Amino acid sequence: MLIQATKEKIKLNIKFVYDVIPSPDENKILVLQGNGIKNTLILCDIDGSNQKIIAEGIEIGGVSWPPDQRMIAYNLKGTVNNIMVNGLNIYDMLTGESTQIAVDI
Repeated sequence: MLIQATKEKIKLNIKFVYDVIPSPDENKILVLQGNGIKNTLILCDIDGSNQKIIAEGIEIGGVSWPPDQRMIAYNLKGTVNNIMVNGLNIYDMLTGESTQIAVDI
């Protein structure tokens, strides 16, 4: 990954990355990782440290940061308690919790 401000290249040490989405202030990144069986949405610092898994499922997409970086929106398709779920979720940066806000989209 290349940090735009310094042109410095950083190795994230995360395998099977298929997308990286920087935060508006470029201090954090969202990393989408997939191994063919499951996809994972990881929140971490710009250098790949302090990794936290936000979501795991069959498909993850539509990932978006708002300008204030308070919440992260993403669409998740997967299973929860052996029940298939598909919907729009919001991850709250202050509480560290995800909430589904719309289903079957």
